[in-house]
Amino acid sequence: MGLIFGSWRNRVDEKGRLFFPRGLISLFPSRWGDKADLILTRRPDQPCLVLQSAQQWEEQHADLIRLHPLSPEYATFMRYAALAQNVEWDQQFRVLLEPHIREVSGIQPNSYVLIFGCGTHVELWEEEAGKKILQGMVQSGPAFMADMMARLSQTPSSPKTGTTPELVNNK
Repeated sequence: MGLIFGSWRNRVDEKGRLFFPRGLISLFPSRWGDKADLILTRRPDQPCLVLQSAQQWEEQHADLIRLHPLSPEYATFMRYAALAQNVEWDQQFRVLLEPHIREVSGIQPNSYVLIFGCGTHVELWEEEAGKKILQGMVQSGPAFMADMMARLSQTPSSPKTGTTPELVNNK
């Protein structure tokens, strides 16, 4: 399964539609298959939108769906899930960003969006918020990378797959 990397800057039109570059869309089949259903939702810990396959979204949230329906965690998750929208492309590779999902991410019609390919998913950032994230990465990048490399060198490979398991912040 391929990974999606790269960054793009595109404008949201007056109707709230975002044009996705062909170069980005051409990466989708290697990651999600030719006919994947895609979900767009707000990232819970950041003010950006996340585009990923419906299958991936469902797998990530399977444990949360099993919570007791009256628990506060379940209620919070269901409110978060209610923000999700199925992605439908028009013939010009545009996606309508519904008003409720634009509102929670700060994206407005006639504004620019930064689009980041983040390996397993795509993030959509309101331009100024995205620039702040990039600026923070540049400032903290060397220290972050040194910390990650140190943690990776201390993390044993998974015997099942031979790959490094997902890192957990141990601070």
